[in-house]
Amino acid sequence: MHTLKIAVIAFDDMGDRTFGIDEFREVIRGRLHKLDPFRYQLVDIPFKFHHPMWRENCDVDLEYHVRPWRVRA
Repeated sequence: MHTLKIAVIAFDDMGDRTFGIDEFREVIRGRLHKLDPFRYQLVDIPFKFHHPMWRENCDVDLEYHVRPWRVRA
């Protein structure tokens, strides 16, 4: 049940504006209401009485899930 999302963001034509990881997290936070599946949390059922289930409308830790990586050109 793991997925990977990658965004490539080019900062070539930013001019005097700044846009960093904190600003990007705020953009994502403002759009999470449109992305219901990204707000689900997988919950393991005690003693394996049932298969794992999804808890809906959970808080998303964007500090953990949105991480910057820089790559060389």
